[in-house]
Amino acid sequence: MKIQINQKEQVLLGDPIYIRIETEALEDVQIYLRRFYHDGDIDYSYGVYEPVNGVVDTHKSKPIGGMYSKADVSGLFWSMESATMDYDLDLSHLDKLSEEDMGYYIIDIFQNDLHEVYRFKVIRNLPEVKVKALDDISAKFFYIPSDEPLPVMIHVAGEEGIEGVEVNARLLASKGIATLALPICGYGNLPGEFKELPLENILRSIDYMKKIPIVDENRIGIMGGTRGAELALKIASMRSDLKVLIAANPCDVINQSVVKQITTSKSSWTYEGKPVSFSKVNKLELMKLYAGRILFQKTYAMKPCYNHENAMIDTSKIRAKTLLLAGKHDERWDSVMMAGRIKQGLDCTVKTYEAGQILGGPGCLPTTSFQQLSFSLGGTPEGNGISQNASWHDIIDFIRDNL
Repeated sequence: MKIQINQKEQVLLGDPIYIRIETEALEDVQIYLRRFYHDGDIDYSYGVYEPVNGVVDTHKSKPIGGMYSKADVSGLFWSMESATMDYDLDLSHLDKLSEEDMGYYIIDIFQNDLHEVYRFKVIRNLPEVKVKALDDISAKFFYIPSDEPLPVMIHVAGEEGIEGVEVNARLLASKGIATLALPICGYGNLPGEFKELPLENILRSIDYMKKIPIVDENRIGIMGGTRGAELALKIASMRSDLKVLIAANPCDVINQSVVKQITTSKSSWTYEGKPVSFSKVNKLELMKLYAGRILFQKTYAMKPCYNHENAMIDTSKIRAKTLLLAGKHDERWDSVMMAGRIKQGLDCTVKTYEAGQILGGPGCLPTTSFQQLSFSLGGTPEGNGISQNASWHDIIDFIRDNL
């Protein structure tokens, strides 16, 4: 049995692992994948494959058994589940993991009496990536030093806080895309809650980045997902100097504030000291939907948009080259419909996926984990997993081509 794997000792989070097996035996091949975390948690998945012309290739071979059913290089990863059984494993060969480590992937390949083991440390960023805390704007800047001025993506956070955008910023920097992880609340000198947040904080951060000597002031873009996409769209409509805009599961309406998953009768944003007009939610409808384990829903979230036209973002003012990523099964709002409204008159690419509201990053957790949430983001583990993998690489390609 000859085994080829495209990774060596470490794999950047979000990068695919290709497994190709050449064998003269006719028996099925079993592949088990486990991920070990620093706190001792374990995720696992497996697939069973029938060699075709003596070959099993995980990005071409359809499993005949296991935890996913279609040929898909990401299948072993998105289908992972938390291990409920005790693993009697000798882990002494693994380096000690710290909270900064993303964990280990271990691949076991079986055929007849043959057993091969491969391990990869999962890393958050390449070693050459530098991080600079920018306390003046309460943000973190990730980049690989260069002799030439760097184009920069500003990744604005939504409800996820700096942790969510920092994960993506590290990975983008590792791909050669300098990225500012820019939270909007709950970090540094920023307000503590997601309500009436000054848009001036984001506008000032753009100007701040332009003054950094290593930054190319003419090549700055902005990106965000969900509420971060709403913010990115609003800022791009106010700044004609942004070169690239990426919005994942976009909403072209200013939504009202949400604090700890409960809406407040306040705007999410302010400008020049005044609340930005927003689309108000019917609290009775919200309570009914929350009781049904859904926080927002298309038919409910979109009603206020037609009654409050002044809450709409004037996307006609956007001058940046734009990528919109929309999930066809988004259960928080109809991002496909809104992407269709946004793109009118813009230099815009729209990509839709068989996914819920889960786009905008490589996925740090198996999508089966999202079944445990108290609200629905939509989609299926399979659709979400495949879409996360595809959309993440669409984001990287778009930035490289346009920034």
